[in-house]
Amino acid sequence: MLTLSEVQEARALIEHASRPLFLFDDDCDGLCAYLVLKKWAKKGVGIPLKSSPTVDPMLTKKVEELRPDLVVILDKAVLSQGFIDGLQSEVMWLDHHPPLKRKKVHYFNPRVHNSKEAEPTTYLAWQITQQDLWIATVGCIADWFIPGFLPEFMKAYPGLISKHDDPGTILFATEFGNMVKIFYFILKGKAAIVKKNLQLLEKIGSPVDLLKGGSEEAQIIREYVAPMVDEYKELLEKAKEKVSDDKIFLFVYPSSKNSYTQLLANEVSFLYPDKLVIVGREKDNEVRMSIRNKDMDLPRLLEKALVNVHGHGGGHEHACGSAVSRDDFDRFMQNIKEAVA
Repeated sequence: MLTLSEVQEARALIEHASRPLFLFDDDCDGLCAYLVLKKWAKKGVGIPLKSSPTVDPMLTKKVEELRPDLVVILDKAVLSQGFIDGLQSEVMWLDHHPPLKRKKVHYFNPRVHNSKEAEPTTYLAWQITQQDLWIATVGCIADWFIPGFLPEFMKAYPGLISKHDDPGTILFATEFGNMVKIFYFILKGKAAIVKKNLQLLEKIGSPVDLLKGGSEEAQIIREYVAPMVDEYKELLEKAKEKVSDDKIFLFVYPSSKNSYTQLLANEVSFLYPDKLVIVGREKDNEVRMSIRNKDMDLPRLLEKALVNVHGHGGGHEHACGSAVSRDDFDRFMQNIKEAVA
């Protein structure tokens, strides 16, 4: 977790900014961290970053056009020095990936103090704000982390989570997990639609409202995600058909309007915890993958898998992402098979 002085510094940076810009990873942790901070600050603009884990100089011009006085980076593993140097504003980076050294940035990462710290970015945002407990719980559980405030959430919203200490069970065997899927799906679609979804979600005051469609905003969101829920269920059933006795589970599906690789990889990993799970989607002559295993050091495995392969990848110890040229995918898989043999 963040130290008290770090919490105070981060809070002051946002409070003193008049035009903060929040750039966040387009997963549930990044989204929830943004919502917690935005609803507390009551100002600023949020933009999900859908491409690579790196925030690079290609974004500088777009950011400068918005003229922010503070750029807040949330849950992005790599922030390039070139991006920082190209900005006129101050930069705040809130993250929980392996630490990196950068200049001219207010960097908040609990792993700087302890490499084994595991709190997701949403938890750090909640530390700063102490608000919107239900959104903070969504972001933490979605990132496979049980926060210390979970009992408080369960008391406030009984019936959504039984007494589990396993995030996988909460995500894929409770009503709460259905809500997490809604958070994933509202980030899918054209930028204008996603922006509208975020504005609607900011107005929703409780998980019960979102799950039951108790407000106009919740009803609109539920109608928007309904086709994706069906599409995801169909893909999950197809993925289950690929299960075998092999230690490696591989499921690659063709490009479609929406990507479900992260969520599919998480659920398949929950269903088959002893397997190395690789879920990929073919797009733009690449295979873009989410990789999961509870026991392996996946960044180290990826280093071996990417030898003589045109591609990239990285992430957490037991959850990684990778993108590999379609022409090199067979070599990539062969490298993995040799590494885990």
